[in-house]
Amino acid sequence: MEVASYMIDKASTITVVGSSEMPYQNTLGREVGKITMMMLLEKGVKFYMNDQVMEIKGVNGQVKEVVLKSGNVITADVLIVGIGSIPNSEYLQGTKIKMNSKNFVIVDKFMRTNVPDVFCAGDLASFPLAVAKNQLVNIGHWQMAQAQDHSL
Repeated sequence: MEVASYMIDKASTITVVGSSEMPYQNTLGREVGKITMMMLLEKGVKFYMNDQVMEIKGVNGQVKEVVLKSGNVITADVLIVGIGSIPNSEYLQGTKIKMNSKNFVIVDKFMRTNVPDVFCAGDLASFPLAVAKNQLVNIGHWQMAQAQDHSL
């Protein structure tokens, strides 16, 4: 979504393919996702939601088409893939620090873990997000640790 927004005045067409119904649905919630999607739709960004890439076709090492599970085929000159991240939390296995089923560290709104005087922020933290009714979320974005630092 960030790349699509950045590329609006730099590319002739922009298409976003998402596996959920709305962008940011699992992190910031449907409402934020819907508003963001509407803003980008107004700028001409095309969306294929509840879909996924099944095949990338190219010629001489250059992408030409992206085939979706729905059967839609998108002509493309450039393909940018955002695949998410996996937490590097193996070193915490066997410690008292509480983690969720995906191995993200669970923290409160002040980034405190369940262990006194131990804090966690950034991609590894699963924290209550106010705009998502304090649902615990993990946002794999490079700015998270920087922004969360200000809450400590």
